[in-house]
Amino acid sequence: MKELLFTSHALECETCPLRSQCTQSKLGRSISIHADESLLVELRERQITESGRAKLRERVSVEHKECSYWSMARRSCSLLWFTQESF
Repeated sequence: MKELLFTSHALECETCPLRSQCTQSKLGRSISIHADESLLVELRERQITESGRAKLRERVSVEHKECSYWSMARRSCSLLWFTQESF
């Protein structure tokens, strides 16, 4: 996935009034932003709403059930393998 990269050189940073809050570097500042950052921000904002929290709880319960199923399936396979090797 492609990232957006913003760079500011030392000369630009020297005159910026926010420099002390942004960087201590003498070389300037570079920031990389995920290509889908706006989508990620939107999804994070949805998660903090009442309906978003409900969806998250629903998803977590489904994922836990699925993990439990696969965990039991792996144990069953290993038990079958172990008992076949015993004979």
